[in-house]
Amino acid sequence: MAAAAPSRTIALDVSWDASGALSVSLSGTRTGSAEEACVRAAYSGVVVSPAGAGGRVLHPIQR
Repeated sequence: MAAAAPSRTIALDVSWDASGALSVSLSGTRTGSAEEACVRAAYSGVVVSPAGAGGRVLHPIQR
């Protein structure tokens, strides 16, 4: 049985709470990686307009 090819798509998972504070992560094998640390640093301090409720967006990124 051949090994599965690594996925060329990464999901950027962005969620926010009622105050607008963001939480950003990458999916799969990129969780906890240097790439994820870079993405988190890029979004550090970003706040969305408080909407009174939290939310979440999963955005696929093609490598």
